[in-house]
Amino acid sequence: MKTAFRSVGVCGVGLGLIGRAGNAGRMHAEFADAMNLLTLLSALLIVLSFTTIVPAGSRPSAYIRTLARTVSRRHSCDCAHLSSERIHLASDGKTAWEGWVEVFELYSHEQATRCYAWEPPYFGSPGQSETHTMLHTTSVDSPVAAVRTALAEERSRAVSQ
Repeated sequence: MKTAFRSVGVCGVGLGLIGRAGNAGRMHAEFADAMNLLTLLSALLIVLSFTTIVPAGSRPSAYIRTLARTVSRRHSCDCAHLSSERIHLASDGKTAWEGWVEVFELYSHEQATRCYAWEPPYFGSPGQSETHTMLHTTSVDSPVAAVRTALAEERSRAVSQ
């Protein structure tokens, strides 16, 4: 009875090939298959560990990781980046706001399953660098709605001052 077992561990840990004597050619092929699979899995893990895939032209992954930390800290939950959305809002023929809004999925949050996050283009005075986060609700149901709501809040703060 000829049997071959393969065990492939993550990132090369625990790679083993155990078999009974009998067919050296088959064992060599089994070992080559295990090594190919290990190489593929290692490459995939490296890519997933160090990169966030976003559309061309959007913000770099370091920016997204910074926003993710801000979202997690402000809303006391874990999150994962879902997408980057380019937003352009115009008012009276002029650009009111233009930029990227990052969409995050929230885990174990009591009120929302998503959050929208971005940094300026500016609300108020130039040079402002506050990160904006807005939870997904019935009235804030998209990245565009999140930016519109933030603009409205900024305008009402400016009027009340």
